[in-house]
Amino acid sequence: MSKESSQPLSIGAVFYDGAAIALPGAPILYTVPAGLRIRVGSIRVRLTTDANVANRRVILTLNRGGAELLAIVGALAHAASVTYRYQYFVGSVREIAAVDSYINAPFPPDVDLVGGDIVSIGATSIQVGDQFSEMRLTGRMWIVQAS
Repeated sequence: MSKESSQPLSIGAVFYDGAAIALPGAPILYTVPAGLRIRVGSIRVRLTTDANVANRRVILTLNRGGAELLAIVGALAHAASVTYRYQYFVGSVREIAAVDSYINAPFPPDVDLVGGDIVSIGATSIQVGDQFSEMRLTGRMWIVQAS
């Protein structure tokens, strides 16, 4: 049995602002720390692609205990030698073409992550020099204490 704080610890706050850079050719990951529950408001990530010609499609997945909770596959192709920031957020109606190097994509409302859940962002046809970075997650966060 666990007990959760009745009020969120933070609302609309950035709860992860990753300076981490994924290994080239690999997805970028965030694991929710134990003792937290997070209601996601938005997720942002940057993808810089190398010169190898390939049409990549960015894939955001949420996993809990090895099971996939959610997968969002990008509709737009990400070409070679370009950098885009993908922004997934509640309220975006559809994926919108890149504007000033940003691609906005919808994220479902009321998605809660708990300690141990993993946010993974990767791509189809990823190339050895492609690199994800600057992952940022925002939303509401609660502390969950074991009782």
